[in-house]
Amino acid sequence: MDIEKLKTSENFLEVLMENLQTNIMVVNQDIKVESVNPFLKRMLHKDLKQIEGKKCGNALGCRHAVEEGKDCGETTFCESCNLRKTIISTLSGKSSHSGNVLSREFYMNGKKIKKHFLYSCKHVKFDSTDMALLIMNDVTELEESRRTMEKMALTDPLTGLYNRRYIFDFLTGKDTREEGFSIIMMDIDRFKKINDTYGHPLGDKVLKEVADTIRGAIGEKGVAARFGGEEFLVILPNIISKEAYFYAEQLRKKIENLQITGCPSGVTISLGVAQYYQGQDVNEVIKTADQLLYLAKESGRNMTKVQ
Repeated sequence: MDIEKLKTSENFLEVLMENLQTNIMVVNQDIKVESVNPFLKRMLHKDLKQIEGKKCGNALGCRHAVEEGKDCGETTFCESCNLRKTIISTLSGKSSHSGNVLSREFYMNGKKIKKHFLYSCKHVKFDSTDMALLIMNDVTELEESRRTMEKMALTDPLTGLYNRRYIFDFLTGKDTREEGFSIIMMDIDRFKKINDTYGHPLGDKVLKEVADTIRGAIGEKGVAARFGGEEFLVILPNIISKEAYFYAEQLRKKIENLQITGCPSGVTISLGVAQYYQGQDVNEVIKTADQLLYLAKESGRNMTKVQ
């Protein structure tokens, strides 16, 4: 067999493209799809009439294009679309881009699906016409596993709140320090007695109920974490300590009013509120909030002390 002849035969290329387990798309300067390989067509659950000649986002089934009923390039999302930017940059600069990840919701076969693609984009010429060759590998399973592992590393498995590691990463972030913030440190009162009297399963239930209450009360206003044992911490970005005190008091009252089955003694918390000042070591802010928390404990518990 003449190998060189085989490589140039249409049948060889057809078999190669048919069995290639990678998504390939050729896009023109109008960001319209000129051609795709069979694997991409099967993944999208579309025939060629629904793909070729369509704008890239429309062909892929971008959620924004579908739900807004607009063409790719005209939706509210398009200006921040990394895929679109990469294609335009590739065509205008006659360059290559690789190692990009596209995470997006698409409509495939009538269903909204979250997909992650590792893609590269390369400038090519077909009959003297500039095109972008887009190669996309579906890494959804790998990316979801990575995100799950990352979340597990940063969250407390019992309560689902962030953990101590995440808190320090967040507090040392440049944006957090520039905006300023206040910290609420809180501790469940007489938690050891709850464990000793009713058992550890109920103790875990109390921790989860308190965590759910904190999560619901803080919402998107701040970041909540289990700091250790029965101790919790809330960060309120761009809020001074006097304002944070009112959030702390609302939280204290909500927990005081909790009705937890199997815990007739009820649950209360003590809280300390401290404010970060520009240039201050974040560890000092945490230490101040912790000292105020223990002052609240020494003063009778179920109260908030503020800086």
